[in-house]
Amino acid sequence: MEAEHFTETRAWLLPKKTRAGAGVFRGSIRHSVGAGLLYLVVLEGSIFGSGRLLEIGPVTVKMLLFGLTIIFTAWSLFALDRIRTVTMFLSVSFLALLGVATVNGLVHDATMSFIGGDLSPLLSFLVLPFFELTIRNRRVLSIVTRIMILGATLLVAGYAAIFVSLAFRLVSFASLYEWVNAAGSEDFIFEGTNGNVFYKGAIYIVIAIFFLLFQKRLLSKMIAIVLSLSLVMVGSRGFFVAIAGAATIYVIIGPLRLTTKLVICTLAIFAGIALVPVVGPLLVKRASDEVRTNTISQVEDRATAASIILGHGFGVGVPERRGHMEIAYLEIFHKQGLMGLLWWAALFACIGIRFMRAIRRGNGDLAYPLMLTVAFIGLESLTNSFVNNPIGIYPILIVFVGLGVLSQSEGRKSALVPRLEKVRENPA
Repeated sequence: MEAEHFTETRAWLLPKKTRAGAGVFRGSIRHSVGAGLLYLVVLEGSIFGSGRLLEIGPVTVKMLLFGLTIIFTAWSLFALDRIRTVTMFLSVSFLALLGVATVNGLVHDATMSFIGGDLSPLLSFLVLPFFELTIRNRRVLSIVTRIMILGATLLVAGYAAIFVSLAFRLVSFASLYEWVNAAGSEDFIFEGTNGNVFYKGAIYIVIAIFFLLFQKRLLSKMIAIVLSLSLVMVGSRGFFVAIAGAATIYVIIGPLRLTTKLVICTLAIFAGIALVPVVGPLLVKRASDEVRTNTISQVEDRATAASIILGHGFGVGVPERRGHMEIAYLEIFHKQGLMGLLWWAALFACIGIRFMRAIRRGNGDLAYPLMLTVAFIGLESLTNSFVNNPIGIYPILIVFVGLGVLSQSEGRKSALVPRLEKVRENPA
């Protein structure tokens, strides 16, 4: 057990004994500052998406918070706080990938504006060391999940206000469209001219539902039902497909009996067949489907032996999509090649390993919703750009760090077992 713990928590910088009492900035004040900054980062991320809606002059609040997280990380490392080897490796390798893609884009004569547009959202990954330095135990992780639930609840309230305002013509669809464009946000997608508005930050509604469903309180279940009904207002077909995929994954890996799994799968198949005539037409949107099809075809036409491995670089798009593409993995492949896709595959593999360890530790109540969060974002990225956007990157990093915490700490019930056995062996 001790050897396993050392392997998991090996630090970058100094040996544990040397680090224990070192650092003039160690102490409760710095940890309190880090906790407060963590909660602000999570709350802002769970409400304001990529951050364009909340600006202070030429910068966004998200940019300011990002800068503070980098400063705090440097402060903590200077005070000789520990970060795991795998965290350091992922951060350095990701920076190397960004460097290669940037140079590759310059070689292919990409403009700096397009390179910056590709590079800027991916820099959000540098928040990983900050999350590890601040999400140190199960208690902090639980607070973070509650903040995401709060953010999702506020999002639903906002969605309801927009829906009611449009339904009762308190605000015209044209006025809403103009306001969003004036805010410069790419987080909103308007479909048609009669009030269909999709906000990318709504993924936190689904994340909140996952956590609420695994809580035992009846109130949590009721809130989860309300949030689930609100997804009708969101109206994204990709959301429902990704939720169905995540639910299927849970049925496969969850703690259900084999007979129960077979019954659920059978019912799901029959329900799917019965709902095809109703749901099928809703899943077909010719305009957006044509854009994705054209993008795939154009990426395929431009693939070369070199680009398959390294990509074409940042800033290099296709005629259909000069900037970002709807399919996140297609954009990663086109701009960073198989090297980029394999990096993300390695990250997801690490998350899977940590998940299995967390389950063995008896932390299923938090481990399952964390894993479902990554599954949902990963599947949703097949149709929309989330894994390469701060909206999706932040929760993925929280899951990675959170499962790391849970893979080392015993669950509440499991922690009581040794004590109970000791009492039985030595009764009073």
